[in-house]
Amino acid sequence: MIVLRTLAIVLAIAAFVDPEVTLNRRVPSTARVYAAPGDPDATATVATLRAALAGTVELAEAGSGQANILVGNAPVAEAARSGKPISVVSLDVFPAVALARVPAVVRVLPGTATEIPVDLDAAGAIGRTTSVVLEQDGVLLAREDHTCKNDGRATVRLPYVATSAGARRVSIRAVPLAGERRLEDNRADLLIMAADRRARVAVVETRPSWPAGFARRALESDDRFSVSSVVKVTKSAASRAGQSPPVLRAQQLSQFDVVLVGAPEDLRRDEVEVLWQFAERRGGTVVLLPDRAPAGPYAGRLPERLTEHLLSDARVLEPAHVLASELVVMSSLPPGGRAHATLESAPVIVSWPVGDGRVVFSGALDAWRYRGDPKSQLMRFWRSELLSAALTAPPAISIDLGPAVARPGSDVSVVVRLRKTGFDDRADAERTSVQAQLIDPSGARDAIRLWPSPEPGMFHGRVSSSRAGVHSIRVETPRAVAETTLLVAADANAVAHGASTGPADLAELTGGVAVSADRLQPLIDHLAGLRRPTERVDMRPFRAAWLPWIFAALLCGEWALRRKAGLR
Repeated sequence: MIVLRTLAIVLAIAAFVDPEVTLNRRVPSTARVYAAPGDPDATATVATLRAALAGTVELAEAGSGQANILVGNAPVAEAARSGKPISVVSLDVFPAVALARVPAVVRVLPGTATEIPVDLDAAGAIGRTTSVVLEQDGVLLAREDHTCKNDGRATVRLPYVATSAGARRVSIRAVPLAGERRLEDNRADLLIMAADRRARVAVVETRPSWPAGFARRALESDDRFSVSSVVKVTKSAASRAGQSPPVLRAQQLSQFDVVLVGAPEDLRRDEVEVLWQFAERRGGTVVLLPDRAPAGPYAGRLPERLTEHLLSDARVLEPAHVLASELVVMSSLPPGGRAHATLESAPVIVSWPVGDGRVVFSGALDAWRYRGDPKSQLMRFWRSELLSAALTAPPAISIDLGPAVARPGSDVSVVVRLRKTGFDDRADAERTSVQAQLIDPSGARDAIRLWPSPEPGMFHGRVSSSRAGVHSIRVETPRAVAETTLLVAADANAVAHGASTGPADLAELTGGVAVSADRLQPLIDHLAGLRRPTERVDMRPFRAAWLPWIFAALLCGEWALRRKAGLR
């Protein structure tokens, strides 16, 4: 009895004093979930993870967390920027084939054939054949069959020819394998942007040169090219053609996409420097067409170990289908290099990256001699290569969307790049004013917030629209203006554009785990093992609602014991 009465008195005194108590308690860790929008399998997988991790890990679809989870065909770029471990959940059920990567936008010239690269991911499909088809408004445009030699990534190229200028939506579809159940990742939409512009080529011949001369004539006879040329006939006289005769100065060359140089051994050292700056900063392509073994200042910029070969008979260089008998062969490709023509696997016509552009060196010194031979496709080769190079030369402002065909309300990444010729250095790039707007079908404009990236002249942002139709994204700087098209449609399908690392590799590189949707336990264990932070909680326990009930119970117990003992 005394104990119960004492406890009641202590409880009453404590309630009157009302002390504050400080506690440290563990709270759930956090993880950011990226799931493909509109994918029912992804939604169900996220729900399963939430139920399994309730009270331990809080899964959020916004903000930041201690880890990232990519479910299905979710975008990788934003998760990668966080610097946190990335775990990947594959929704594939064997056998399966999926579109792993397609370009968001393909830019072409009307009437010119191009190839659209499509990356496929296959799982449990070795020996099976699928078809990758290109469709526009339900009409089949191209079809390529692909037999899976192994599981993993493979590339298929689909031919496409635009008949007129403008933007049009096309679809790429991977025909499902027999027994394939998941079809959400077998289709993707992209935009074809056909612009009726001519490739701008500057031809510079330090002296009359047969290789450059015949290449120049082949381009001049093709309406797809706008050619300006200067041929030094003597030390004091030159022959010029075109509206803007090129001069080997950076400012004059920046208006061109490609610079073709004949007799490069006669270039001065400062002229070689200007050409390499054209490739590095302008992002253009420099084509070197010598007719003799490399010499002079430009030879020092070429890859090492060049060997001259004189053949008794002309040989066909593959895959360019070019005939030549006097060759300069490279021992190996430079880093990032590509062999356009080879002699028994030895590179002869080679290109390699220089900054944002490329340099092409032709070691087929006398290929011009055999241009009339039915086996030679020399002129067709140069037209094709230079047209492709001109189309890939970056404009003053480039705008990349991911995706360019999106569903209403879905996020679209916007990446803006300023060409290096548009600023002098990092400080100048940071001072450059860049404004972006989304223009919807009614003409209404909304500002797009752009954030600078670590790379000078590069900005990124996000945009979305709930209104279906054709939108424009306009970007302005004090020096240039650019626009691109965003198509919003309810039935749009997209893949994670730009994701080039496999799921298992991505998880391993960042410290996450890779699992399938039917085997989530390793991911659950991984997330449950995340460090749970603690938070400081200040509380007043004697203000709790249950306190009067305890006080009353103590008094009632004391009274009952007194009655039982016959006391009052």
